[in-house]
Amino acid sequence: MKTFFKKFLYLLVVLAIAVVFFLLVWKVIYPAISSTIARGGNYQGVFLDDGTVYFGKVSNLSSAFIYMEDVFYLQTNKGQNPVLVEFGTVEAYGPENHLQINRDKVRSIQDLKSDSQVVRAIRDYRAK
Repeated sequence: MKTFFKKFLYLLVVLAIAVVFFLLVWKVIYPAISSTIARGGNYQGVFLDDGTVYFGKVSNLSSAFIYMEDVFYLQTNKGQNPVLVEFGTVEAYGPENHLQINRDKVRSIQDLKSDSQVVRAIRDYRAK
């Protein structure tokens, strides 16, 4: 009987530690990471697991979907240099210039420097 009680108590302690750890990650660590990634006004590159890359302003990282605004991507044709395209301008179905991306499909999110070629190209496009 004592062995059963010890095993039960041990399991209960391990479970309590796991719950505390989960709550700590969910309430403290995850929002801190999310807020550093989604800095208002800065452009990020969102790399998906299928190789697609979107450039834009990431705003919502706290749900199952990542929300992006002011979205661009690189369009490549054989034998030509990649061209930066604003999302929603060439697609036949006419989407708005924002995306909701399933978080499970995201491989990484990278902040872009303000002087990067992509950010400069976006600014040049906006200046036209």
